[in-house]
Amino acid sequence: MVRNITLDNPAERQEDDEFNRWPFSQRLAATIAEFDASQGAPVFGLFGKWGYGKSTVLNFVRAVLEKDYGSRVTVFAFNPWLLKDQDALLKEFFVGLGRSVNAEVEKVGKTIGELMVRYSGALRTIPFYGSIVADGMKQFGEDISKDSIQEQRDRLTLAMRDTTRKVVVLIDDLDRLDHDEIMTVLKMVRLSANFPNVIYLLAFDEERVGRIAAKAYGEAADGRGFLEKIIQYPFSLPAVSSDRLAAYVMLHARAACDATGLTIDQTAWDELYQICRHDFLVLLTTPRQAIRYANALRFALPMLKGEVDPFDQMIVEATRIFFPYLYTLMRNNPNFSDTDFDNEVKVRETSPAEIEAAKRLVKVLLSRDPPSNKPITDPRYHGRYFSYAVAVDDISDMQLRSLLGLSEAGNQAAVDTAVRDLARM
Repeated sequence: MVRNITLDNPAERQEDDEFNRWPFSQRLAATIAEFDASQGAPVFGLFGKWGYGKSTVLNFVRAVLEKDYGSRVTVFAFNPWLLKDQDALLKEFFVGLGRSVNAEVEKVGKTIGELMVRYSGALRTIPFYGSIVADGMKQFGEDISKDSIQEQRDRLTLAMRDTTRKVVVLIDDLDRLDHDEIMTVLKMVRLSANFPNVIYLLAFDEERVGRIAAKAYGEAADGRGFLEKIIQYPFSLPAVSSDRLAAYVMLHARAACDATGLTIDQTAWDELYQICRHDFLVLLTTPRQAIRYANALRFALPMLKGEVDPFDQMIVEATRIFFPYLYTLMRNNPNFSDTDFDNEVKVRETSPAEIEAAKRLVKVLLSRDPPSNKPITDPRYHGRYFSYAVAVDDISDMQLRSLLGLSEAGNQAAVDTAVRDLARM
């Protein structure tokens, strides 16, 4: 069964692992769960660009921790992107963290949750990046004692040493925040890290967050150094091989055709696979891009069933997703040619590999062998590939086939009615 990826939601179960991320996630979860954090805990970093599947790996890590280590690990998943401002971010983080480790601690006469609240209230006096997060935190920490921040931290550290369960804090979507919020989260982690039995796993685009940290400190080296002080165990998301991306595209292309009731011969599938490997994958480099293409096929193929060549339609959809300037050129120029393409790329900063891949796609559409019976260069069919519909002043192929069927069956009355209906369109 092919997983429904219409919403582009990250996978959550091992059986939905289409890019071989589960083994890496298992190993990462085991490393975190088995880490001796009784005297202090590290911060793990999971680095990867947008669309590479960081959220999926975090889901897998959480699933493994809860299933295999649930008796000694509590997972606290924190998504700062869902919060509206820095005040809410700080409050929700410490309340959630406190709730995750809330147990009576006899030595200090308070629950750990209460100590977390008190410690976070003490942090109101510290200026966070971009603004002093004070007004909201004052309300949140009204009950704060007059002890120093270090005294609050020492009390919380002592309490955390008595816990029997580790808390693993998963922070996702850090790189989706604005500059001030990113620096707030990083400083928040910095101020609350190294508590016994609290381990952090942060997932983000290292380059983007590093640039923001560098801007905050004025030099690129300072930005990298800031991240290095926070992240003690950095891991890069495993690369997805081109073979796996191509296999994924073909799996979902076939599924889209099957769902639509389209039949494509094996020779055409073999050709599409080669085109995918040599042309699509020049720009198709992430799981998210592959998912976008699969969703495009699921949308477009049913709308034009019987009205265009499905093979050509799959090529056209690929140009829309991966080579948008080529798509626009073809859409706006029914008589497009190699010369038109050459003129287009002259004004663009396009890599030689991308140019060659786009040229090969143009050649496929212009000179199919055997030729398509509904070529994109035919004025009757051209517009259908780009409008997802048959023009109002046109007669669809499906209507013509229906009319021919009635004629061959000798049903003249039905033929007359169908012709009159067409004439009124």
